Amino acid sequence: MQGISTILLSCLLSLPFLVQLRPYFPNIKQVSQSMLEESMIENIRYNYGNQINIGFSDFELIQAKNREGELQQNYDFTAILLHWKRSDSTKIVVDYLLHSNLFKEIIIWNNNPQINLEKSLFQNYNHSLESIRIINSKENLKDEAKYRACAEAKTMACFYVDDDWDASFYLKSLIADFRADPYVLHSVTDPYTFYTNLMWTYFDSEINLHSGFSWIGCGSIFLREYAQRHLQYLQMYLKNNSIDNDPKTCWRPGRNVHRGEFFAIDFLYIRTNLSFSITIAHGQELQNSLDLNLSFDGVWWIAYRSLNGITIRHQNLTSNIEQYKIVFNSTEFNTGFHSFRYIAFNASKLSPWGEFQVCDVQTIAHTIPTHLQ
Repeated sequence: MQGISTILLSCLLSLPFLVQLRPYFPNIKQVSQSMLEESMIENIRYNYGNQINIGFSDFELIQAKNREGELQQNYDFTAILLHWKRSDSTKIVVDYLLHSNLFKEIIIWNNNPQINLEKSLFQNYNHSLESIRIINSKENLKDEAKYRACAEAKTMACFYVDDDWDASFYLKSLIADFRADPYVLHSVTDPYTFYTNLMWTYFDSEINLHSGFSWIGCGSIFLREYAQRHLQYLQMYLKNNSIDNDPKTCWRPGRNVHRGEFFAIDFLYIRTNLSFSITIAHGQELQNSLDLNLSFDGVWWIAYRSLNGITIRHQNLTSNIEQYKIVFNSTEFNTGFHSFRYIAFNASKLSPWGEFQVCDVQTIAHTIPTHLQ
């Protein structure tokens, strides 16, 4: 209403001005009428009866086209496929993915350690196989492999589809939909599955929770960074991450450490000047190769590159068990690192020293949350 009032007021103020000028400009009526008629002729395509429809300006068109071009340039796609035993259906999916010419790369993650999948499987098709990359896993990582494959992508976004599903007839629509809003998951499924999945939607405004579930096997697109973050949360919260206070039993993933993997500790709330110890059995060489990172929320991490406040000592429980106990005294950490909730040990490269083995975590000095005044 304020905008309308302003327009009306401007019109009313301009009226006396024109009336006062008219005696001094006798042809003003003719000039105004002529200009009005010319303007109506030029803009006749915008008039529909009593309605006026003003179209897009050249500037708006150029701006929209530039935006569209930026999205197309920034968000190339890698197609992700999981393989287990259905090699024939995998060949069909790879064929339509290659034929679409929409993907910079196609990553096929083979979850079956009994099969060594090779590009020769797809040579029956009249397409170049340069864009295909096959990862033969030494173990069945199941659904986790979807996100591991996407984390390996060279593009910013990934398209995933099950190896027995044909998404070719809506593939372009799904990509266009994603580019219109790239910061959310875009997926396709049937109505029954969609409404069933709504049962797994959770809201809690008190803790800023808004989450849900989507079946991604019928075709979905998401950012690579979201896949990487999903793996971090998976490692942090769901990967056998409990310690049973028995240093003779150790958490271990069962294979050599891969680049980007880590183990982490959540102290449940932000601690200040905390002292604690970690008992490991994976050897000092591997431990020394890890990057130490601290965080308040598990999302934003800061690397701690100093050895201040960290001591490590060797200990043998039995003649067959060799362990190291690392003591962390955060009162001796560098300035800015005395407070944290999460601590993570990240592998920045493939380790030749084996697997993680974390045996015990003990708090040495109990502290209470410190609140800023």
